[in-house]
Amino acid sequence: MSKFSHRVANARIAMLAGAGLGLSVGDAAVGGPGVELFEFVHDYAQVGGGTGFMNAQTALNGATMWELDPGLGGVGTLRLTEAAPNEFGSAWRSTRLLAGLDWSTTFSMQASMLGGVNDLQSEPGGDGFGFHIQNTGTNAIASYDGVGFGGDHLTIAFDTFDESGMGLFGRIILNGMTLSTFDIGALGLGGAIEDWSGAVYTSTISYNSAADTLFVGVFNESTGAFVGSSANVDLLAAGLGDATFGFTANTSSSFQNHDIRAWRFDGATVPAPATIAMLGLGGLAATRRRR
Repeated sequence: MSKFSHRVANARIAMLAGAGLGLSVGDAAVGGPGVELFEFVHDYAQVGGGTGFMNAQTALNGATMWELDPGLGGVGTLRLTEAAPNEFGSAWRSTRLLAGLDWSTTFSMQASMLGGVNDLQSEPGGDGFGFHIQNTGTNAIASYDGVGFGGDHLTIAFDTFDESGMGLFGRIILNGMTLSTFDIGALGLGGAIEDWSGAVYTSTISYNSAADTLFVGVFNESTGAFVGSSANVDLLAAGLGDATFGFTANTSSSFQNHDIRAWRFDGATVPAPATIAMLGLGGLAATRRRR
């Protein structure tokens, strides 16, 4: 995570204070009493029968589970859906994110056991992975491309089923509006990953709050192929100053295992004392509860 300049940090925190988050301009982004930096690194792909890869700070919903998969060599995984029809699942970190400040995340995805109806490239497997920042909460379940959220949301969607005949794409989506697309079909062997091939794909997503710019990159760990995209977006103005973050996936008549193999995140949150203070601010307690 990049270090914020005091000028930029104070300007953003002033806006967050205006949004009702209980912060003051004196709460500098580094070391201030009202903003706490956090970082976590989880490598779920631990070999063996242990449960150490399971994380209690991650809320699982729907079909999502912790899984030791013998088909993947007995490694652990955060399985968003199994390879079965019409499954929906989600996983959300319990830490609240100040998404209006700088943040970055890197995670690895893998699809396996592809089956069901073929897409227009005559390949099975679907429907896709999604990373989201949203204010519906840690019980939310939505499709990988964000359909079903009850509130504001930023979605990075990764297609694994080609329903247009134009190939597979990634999309940056804000509240249902596509801001940018990128061709993830170029990542695979032979120029296509229409079947996702069982390979591991790693994505890095970062937000620059001073420039209101979101960057997304994806690479194939087997071949080193890379694609990326960016979009101009003000997450604070979009209603995501204080939000929940994590993943969804879903299947339909085409299906696959949707696995997150590893996840890293660097960001900022409101520490517990500041949150407790906020709960005494009348109506704010009703709208900004910790989940």
